[in-house]
Amino acid sequence: MSLIDSAGRSVARGLTIDQAQRLGSRIEKSADGLKSETGRKIESLAAQIRSLGRDVESPLEAGRLARELERTADYVRYRRSSDIAADTWRFVKSNRSVWIAGGIAAGLFGYLLTRRSR
Repeated sequence: MSLIDSAGRSVARGLTIDQAQRLGSRIEKSADGLKSETGRKIESLAAQIRSLGRDVESPLEAGRLARELERTADYVRYRRSSDIAADTWRFVKSNRSVWIAGGIAAGLFGYLLTRRSR
């Protein structure tokens, strides 16, 4: 059972099994579209960095960064959403500083959102 399936089941309590499966399918398709778009944007960024790298003092460093971004784009584009979520969760669990920084960032983001709405 994928992470999206289990999330869909817990959200869809009270729905029929067919409705819950359709909801899960829609969530999966939406996530796949976002993954493809994100992959394209990361690849575009890599190409821009590679182009700019020709004009700076350290073209080798720019090339290395561009390759890493291309790897990231491939990872996002070709991995299942549930695998990405599981990998992210494993990384956060093994690095407590990331967990703390994420909490601080979320709190700051929430604060900024509420300040703007006033």
